[in-house]
Order: sequence, then C-alpha cells, then structure tokens
Amino acid sequence: MKSFIIYYYFEKHQPLKFKVLDHDGGNTYNNIGSVETTLAKILQSYNSTIESDLVLFGTDKPRGRLVVRADTVMESNWSIKLKIGALQLPTYRVCLFCSQTSPFFEIWRCSN
Repeated sequence: MKSFIIYYYFEKHQPLKFKVLDHDGGNTYNNIGSVETTLAKILQSYNSTIESDLVLFGTDKPRGRLVVRADTVMESNWSIKLKIGALQLPTYRVCLFCSQTSPFFEIWRCSN
C-alpha cells in the first residue's frame, strides 16, 4: 500500500499511470504491469475506488489487479499525542520456558 497527495483541479485533465514492479534486490526489477486512468475517473467512481487489471504494454493478458482509492484530505497542522495502556492482558505460552503477550491496537482515521 502506498499513499501520496495529488492536488485535484476541477475541469482539468489529470492523467495518472500506475506501474507495479517486483524488486528482486539490487538494481533488478520485473515489470508486473500498469494501469492508466485519470484522477477525475477515480473521484467519480463509487466510493472513489477503482479496480483495474494490471497489463503489460502490448498484451491483453491480465497479470493481477490494482485497487486505487481516493480520499479527500484537508491540510492541517494539528498534531495529537496518545498514551495507550492496557491492564490484565492474557499470557500466551510460546515455549515451555517462556511466555509472551502480543497485544496490538488499531488506530483508524475516520472519514465522513
């Protein structure tokens, strides 16, 4: 998953090309495929989400699916500090001589 900010200009054609590469280490990459669309098409679709087949240039055979979703983000300089704690977490046996807890918290951004 990758996020980035693109400014939307109403009634201006903004083409986008998404290329998916497999990084094999060093300077070696394999081209999985690409998708071409416009920012307006993404924003006008249901839930501002599109799904498209990844295809190599010159072929019609799909090599995977790409899901692109747009969110409206308001610029702000707000910051938030959280202090999260937990009590009475269960202990799980990992081996005979040790025990470990593996709690996690999910923090979501609400979109209205």
